[in-house]
Amino acid sequence: FRSNANSGIRMISEGVDGNRIVGNSIDGAGQNGYGVILHLADGNVVRSNTIIGYQLAGVIILNDATTNFVERNTIASNGEDGVHLLDGVQTVIGNRVQSNRIEGRALQMRGVRLTAADENAIVGNDIVGNTLQGIVLESNAWRNRFSENRIRSNGLVGIFISPTADARGNLFLRNVVGVNGADGIRAEFGTTNRF
Repeated sequence: FRSNANSGIRMISEGVDGNRIVGNSIDGAGQNGYGVILHLADGNVVRSNTIIGYQLAGVIILNDATTNFVERNTIASNGEDGVHLLDGVQTVIGNRVQSNRIEGRALQMRGVRLTAADENAIVGNDIVGNTLQGIVLESNAWRNRFSENRIRSNGLVGIFISPTADARGNLFLRNVVGVNGADGIRAEFGTTNRF
């Protein structure tokens, strides 16, 4: 998939469930879109793909998309985020982002961003070289688990809980956070999180 207008792969309605996106090269070549969109889609697998070069996010999971797996991909050089979990209207819950290499290459702003997303697992990823933050929590991100990630060489903060986050009950366990441009972890608003 290369240079398609807007996005590479879109799964955007109820009933688009249980699909597998495996072993593809998804290259935006600067297109203003996303590499993979999962919207209202459940139980899909995005595995072993190379997802690069989109102006927005490499992978976005939003609006009641649940129990999707994003694993063993290389996600790099996208304009905004490597992976964005976004609750636009309905809850994004129970998704797993595991064993990916999420690399900024001086272009991508954030490695993984959660916006009002609950009970997701971000596990064992290599999150490196993003221009801003490695991991960002915004707007009521609750009860997510971040474990065994390697978060390094990002331009600003390794893990950032933003002042608008009201992040609650998140667990950060056995992550390696180092050589970032500012703080390793910065929490500006949130309660009952465990580091």
